[in-house]
Parts: sequence; structure tokens; C-alpha cells
Amino acid sequence: MNKKRSMAIRTITGVAILTAIVIVLQLLGQFIRFGPFSVSLVLVPIVIGAALYGPWAGCWLGFVFGVVVLLQPDTGFFLNFNPFATIIVCLIKGAAAGLCAGLVYKAFEKINAYLAVILAAIVCPVVNSGLFFIGSVLFFIPLIEEAFSLEAGQGIKFVIVGMIGLNFVFELLFNIVLSPVILRLVRLVKKEQPKAVKAAAPAKPVEEIKEKASEAAEKAEEKAESLKEKAEEKVEDVKEKAADLKEKAADKAEEAKEKAAEVVEDIKETVSDAADKVEDTAANIVENVVEDAKLVASDVKEVADKVEDKAADAVETVADKFEDLTKKD
Repeated sequence: MNKKRSMAIRTITGVAILTAIVIVLQLLGQFIRFGPFSVSLVLVPIVIGAALYGPWAGCWLGFVFGVVVLLQPDTGFFLNFNPFATIIVCLIKGAAAGLCAGLVYKAFEKINAYLAVILAAIVCPVVNSGLFFIGSVLFFIPLIEEAFSLEAGQGIKFVIVGMIGLNFVFELLFNIVLSPVILRLVRLVKKEQPKAVKAAAPAKPVEEIKEKASEAAEKAEEKAESLKEKAEEKVEDVKEKAADLKEKAADKAEEAKEKAAEVVEDIKETVSDAADKVEDTAANIVENVVEDAKLVASDVKEVADKVEDKAADAVETVADKFEDLTKKD
């Protein structure tokens, strides 16, 4: 009950402050100009109120905005022509702008807060200017055409360009540019609300707090004991797994050692066989070379004998011829 009451007080206080800001900004708006155009910042607190306190707060702030507009001298131009329509248009456009901004923010807040603020800041001036345009078309086109000496059918164009035109553009841009500031204010206020509610809550009896603290301590101790047991079980499991892994690693190492020994023996046998083959091959080659050398020597001897025989025959022939020549002489 106290929590709800505290929240209600904070909401009323916040809306009251924003209401005062709306009134001040609307009264001072005619002095804020961008060239020849006056720019109103009153829609900014309306968006803030709609985001912070809900659509109905935005509706109230927009309604106050409409009331202040009715009290300004410029509105007398329309009041003198059609008081009822002027009151309806001013109040409805402001209230609807705040209400729609709050509904849009509420719809998109959970998706993305920044997107929700931007959309609310866009919707607010769009609804405000849109309803003003509709009201002007329905009730005030004859007055506008007569007051500004316009031809028939030119009143709507004048409302769009001359009365809404750049004012709407400036208000829309200001709202979009100030969206990060609006978002920061919304987050700041919403962040502080739980603290304020907590501070406003009555203090609980000491005994009740002690009992709850004792219960919490017992639960924490039980939880710690349970966690300790689970941790010990996990440690035992890890030790068993480590032992199994150690045994498997030793078996794998022994197998690898045996395989390595087998490979070494195979290599030794292969090398020995290769050495024997090389030795046999070398002996065969030497034997073949010796036999070939003997054959060559035998052939050389035969050739030498033949050469010697032919040389002896030649010498004998020369000696015979020499002897014949000697006899002739």
C-alpha cells in the first residue's frame, strides 16, 4: 500500500512539474524563432511525460498545451470566427498528440527504448499538426481565404505551406535531435524510482530481519555443504579418470616400445641381407673381371706369338734375299 502511494505521489509530482514546463514553454514559444518562423519546444516535455508516466500523462500534458494555446492572442483569430471548433481542435490535437506518443512509446519500449523514444518524438508533432490541418480544412478554410485574400481552393495550400510548413519541420527535427536527451532523462528517472520507493518503505522489525537472516544463513550453509559434497565427488571421479588414463598411457608406451624394437630388428635383418647381397655381388664381379683378364692375357700372348713368328719369317726372308744378292755379286 505504501509502495503504491509513494509511486502515485512521484507520478503526480512529476506530471505537475512537466505541466508547469509545458505552460512556460508554450508562453515563451512565440519568442523562440528560427528566421521568420516561431518554433515551439513544448512537445518535448509532452513526449517525456508520455514516456515516463504513460499515455494518459501524455494526454493530460497535451490537453494543458491546448488550453494554453487557446489563451494566447494569436488564437483569437480563429475564436472570433468559430469558438466551438477552435476549442475542440486545440484541445483534441494536443491531447491526442500526447496520448499517441505515450501509446507508441509503450508499444516499442520493450523492443528498443531508443527506437521507442524516436517514434514517440515523431508521432507527437505529426498528430498535432495533422489534426490542426484536418480542423482547418473542416472549419476555417473560408476564414483563411477571406483573411489572406486567397482565391477559392488556395486555403488548403496556404495552411500546409504557410501555417504548418516549416514550423512542423522544425518541431519534428528538434524532437528527433533531442531524442537522446529524452531517453537519458527517462532512464535516469526510471532508474531512481525503485530506490525512492525502497527508501520510502517502512523499516521492518529487527527480529523479523534476524530470523530471515538466520534462515538465509542456514540455507546458504546447506547449499555450501551440498556443493562441497558434489565437489568431492567430482574430485574422486577426476582422480579415477586420471588413473585410468595413466594406465592406458603406460600400456600405449609399452606397445610403442615393443613395436619400435620389432622395427629395429627388421631394419637390422634388412641391412644384413643387403650387405650379404652386396658382398656376393662384389665377389662375382671380381671373379668375372679376373676371368676376363685371363682371357685377354691369353689373347694378347697368342697375338704376340703370331707377331714373333711373322717377325722371324720376315727376318729369315730378308736374310735369304741378302744372301742371294751376295752370291750374285
